[in-house]
Amino acid sequence: MVRNMEISYDHYKFFYYVARYGNITRAAKMMYSNQPNVTRAVKNLENELGCTLFVRTNKGVELTPEGEKLYAHVEVAFEQLKLGEEEIAAEKGLQSGIVTIAATEVALGCCLLPVLGEFHRQFPKVKLRITNSNTREALSVMQNKAADLAVVTLSESSYISKELSCIPIKEVNEKAVINSELYDFKKKTVSLTELLEYPLISLSRNTETYALYEEWFRSHGITFSPDVEAATAGQIIPMVKSGLGVGFIPEEFPTDDSIRTIHLKEKLPVYRICLIKQKAHTLSAGADKIEKMVKECR
Repeated sequence: MVRNMEISYDHYKFFYYVARYGNITRAAKMMYSNQPNVTRAVKNLENELGCTLFVRTNKGVELTPEGEKLYAHVEVAFEQLKLGEEEIAAEKGLQSGIVTIAATEVALGCCLLPVLGEFHRQFPKVKLRITNSNTREALSVMQNKAADLAVVTLSESSYISKELSCIPIKEVNEKAVINSELYDFKKKTVSLTELLEYPLISLSRNTETYALYEEWFRSHGITFSPDVEAATAGQIIPMVKSGLGVGFIPEEFPTDDSIRTIHLKEKLPVYRICLIKQKAHTLSAGADKIEKMVKECR
């Protein structure tokens, strides 16, 4: 039966350095210790293991067959520990690491991109993994702990799991836009009823944005029934340019002369860009830095 032994880590550490340098005096110097302490630690280890690990020579010490077997395992263990310490130090110094962020297209364009650009300029060795998700997908990713952070768009009625913390960053105002050649309104401001003379373009019904507009139209006594549903916010402007109808986009989204803004009498709904993270999860140094930079956008 093999006897379970609880041997001090320090004893193995002394053994490792003596075996590596083949000299007790040099091992003591490398460990900022002294020769008697090293000799005592090695002797204690030999007593605990019940065998001799070193024999003395004219030049110092050599491993016995038992010592060779032990060193083959201890060397691997200490080299792995050293690599682990170096990796942690590099990540803490933002000299390596990976940060994964789940982001909606609107959050990316209206908030996150400038932050990521500045972060990359400061810490080019930290890799970034950005997933393009709608809000519900991003929240699911966070609940499954598959991303460090999420930056998403939320309305007042959006549901957030108790496992997640939600930090509002900025409000996003939207505007209604249409192909310039189709713009045929005579008045400067247009009512919602007049707007409905044109086909509507919306994000798909499994998104927070669809739910937001569905509720907003309902509050004005109108059923929200878009003619075209886009998979991503980035698809709406090309669809508007193609003459498919009226789309709703963030005011910050850039447009050109091929698109005109429709000024509505009714104020369009407002939503927020929010930073999401796990309450019980400690962020890596890279993710922590990005979190701080995003918060500075408030």
